[in-house]
Amino acid sequence: MSLMLTWNMQGGQGSYDSKWQALAGRIQRPAQYDLPEQPAIVFLQECSDVPGAETPQGWGQPPANITALSKNFGTSSRPLTYFIAHRRWGQGNNRVSYAVLVQTDPVNGQAADLTGSVVVHGPPQGAPGTRPIVGVTMGTATYYTMHAPSGVGAALSRTYVSDMIAAAAGAQGTDDYVIGGDFNCQPGDLYPQANPIPHGHLYESGEGTCGVRNLDYFTANGSAANRTALAQVTRINLISDHIAVSAHY
Repeated sequence: MSLMLTWNMQGGQGSYDSKWQALAGRIQRPAQYDLPEQPAIVFLQECSDVPGAETPQGWGQPPANITALSKNFGTSSRPLTYFIAHRRWGQGNNRVSYAVLVQTDPVNGQAADLTGSVVVHGPPQGAPGTRPIVGVTMGTATYYTMHAPSGVGAALSRTYVSDMIAAAAGAQGTDDYVIGGDFNCQPGDLYPQANPIPHGHLYESGEGTCGVRNLDYFTANGSAANRTALAQVTRINLISDHIAVSAHY
């Protein structure tokens, strides 16, 4: 199994560079931070722009409003390269931009070009929240980062998340997917047992990730016969106003 993590960097607190440096430390030295391995996939929210990233020459064209980037978290002799699908969002420093990072084997010291695997789903017209989900397809599954709207209440949060899950699951509801992110709603409010969201199964740590509120977790295929199962969902020592959460897949 491989490791994934989701983290809202909370651009309103501290410097972005220090947060990217903190993430780099977990990638470079996972055991030092009690991680079992380097994360293969990272979902980020409120990440602003990506320091030290570039778009290599010759890469393909990603979907509209997405920037495809390569970032080496290692060294030139020992590269740790990640492909990044980045969506700029917000005014000024693009504080609430978000991204999905996928570890790749290095190609000439840079990440492999996965621009052809980037997938974007926008919320339906009139739905609460305007941010689309952005994903990268790896193998049979697509891995999406999501930042749900805040301050809209549980009912509207559920509407937005339900719409995004339906889009990720595809027209037949059988597409393999994982969504990681800041759901801005606690699991029990978003996903009551008496009224589960179709095609979505929540994987959460059971602990607060933003103060006492549990807002950061994952959802994946919902049917028992067709599920991208996650395991060992837990908070990790990577903290802004939100605590990062990891899972094995």
